[in-house]
Amino acid sequence: MDTEVIKTLIEVVDTGSFSNAASRLNVAQTTVSARIKSLEERIGKKLLVRERNGVRLTSAGERLMTSASSFVHLGERMKRVAQNTSAHGALSVAVDHSLPTDYLARWINALQRGRPELYIRAFTLNPNEISDGISRADIDVALVHSAPSRTGVRSELLAEETLVFLSADSRTRSVIDPGFVYIDWGEEFESEFYKFFGNIPTPRVHVNSGQVAVRYAALKGGGGYGRLGAARDYIDKGMLQVIPEMPSFPYPLRAIHACDGNQDMIKFSLGCLRKALSIS
Repeated sequence: MDTEVIKTLIEVVDTGSFSNAASRLNVAQTTVSARIKSLEERIGKKLLVRERNGVRLTSAGERLMTSASSFVHLGERMKRVAQNTSAHGALSVAVDHSLPTDYLARWINALQRGRPELYIRAFTLNPNEISDGISRADIDVALVHSAPSRTGVRSELLAEETLVFLSADSRTRSVIDPGFVYIDWGEEFESEFYKFFGNIPTPRVHVNSGQVAVRYAALKGGGGYGRLGAARDYIDKGMLQVIPEMPSFPYPLRAIHACDGNQDMIKFSLGCLRKALSIS
């Protein structure tokens, strides 16, 4: 996704109209309209509604705007990195922000040990930022849970983890208990979760980070679905318990990269990632 298109959306929202945005960007109003239309087609949802007094964001537009500025800053930063390292070997990697940061640290260490001369840029990003970065060739390889279905992007299964129901107190043993915390583990989990449980009361707490949920549970109590491997220490210390009567769900780890990327660099990066995750 072109950063100029996102910049255009930000300007339309900030100035309140397509014409004002065009003046600030020094482009024709038809260009602004075309950029917004292409963005809506790319996302598949209406982002703006024109009204007599200006424009209004739809709910989809509001969600996109929460990460629009960080997306633009990331794109500009990556361009500067590419310019600064153009004369040397460079590699950009990313890990889904919902995964442990330790994965990224171990991956960087393996990359440096394998090729000390390499310039490495590493990021923790949300899934949309990662898939856009892969498509723009700003990111070479990424570790994700849910792989995007995009032309030109290849996905490789690395490992299969398990999501189990974890509770910090005896009162929370199911998804209908008041202390249940819904942790957003991606679209695949959401689909399987609601397929199994059906229509349940809306959880009072909804977070997109397993690490945040664990810290919250330690303070407040409650429970929810978490990664069994990451929770081992908490289970051993008696801070969390697995509720055996609740179903478990698969949680795959995948590497994604562009099909037409530098195959030598991709192979090296994947080898280091497997070592970092202790995958043979």
